[in-house]
Amino acid sequence: VDAPASKSRDIDYLKKPFGLHVAGVFGNKESHRIAFEVGAQLPMEQRQRDNGDRLELQRYIGSVTTSLRLGEQDWLNCSVASEYTDKSLQPLSATSVRLEHFDRRFLQARIEWWRDGPTPWSVGFAHTYMSEDGVLPNDPVHDLRTQRREWLGIARLKLPISDKLSLEPQLLAGNVRNFERDGLIDRNSDGFEGKISWSARWDFSPDVTLALIVSTQLDEMAFGGGGCQFVARF
Repeated sequence: VDAPASKSRDIDYLKKPFGLHVAGVFGNKESHRIAFEVGAQLPMEQRQRDNGDRLELQRYIGSVTTSLRLGEQDWLNCSVASEYTDKSLQPLSATSVRLEHFDRRFLQARIEWWRDGPTPWSVGFAHTYMSEDGVLPNDPVHDLRTQRREWLGIARLKLPISDKLSLEPQLLAGNVRNFERDGLIDRNSDGFEGKISWSARWDFSPDVTLALIVSTQLDEMAFGGGGCQFVARF
């Protein structure tokens, strides 16, 4: 639970911000395990002292992941995740072009069959829905709206190079339907998109790993991004 602190001299809370977060794991990790997470930024409202701007915000997230052992080397992993965010900015003047309302909705379902062994691999499918609406009632030419739906196949492979080093290629490919409205201009696309990523992973120990990742777009010859990830479990 996050509770507000009276430290700011720049804002007044009309509704104080409280955040809640609950997460846990239960079950048998050798046969069937369920993990969950629920979080909320409860409705809050604040007013800027210098110009009278009012900001309202609320946000909710949730996810559930289940891992079921199908055999000696086989696991079935299923997950669902969602988010809802609602935010608005209300300047002191009701005719200000800065008057804005924004909401975001996200929902993803994923299923994946994972096989352990000398060369672990997995295949699966993911469906994602996401919409973002940024509405400026007094300046509609700068409205920004997005709606995206993805149906993607997943394939992953782990190639051990040594006791500590492994290469982990991953393929995401499928159909993506995208709608965007930028002001008064609509853009629609519906077709194939794909990405292949390569991850070089070094395991310092079972609880400490370092991964370097690069990726390439398949639907067009373009660099898909990259990054570095360090994980340490305590």
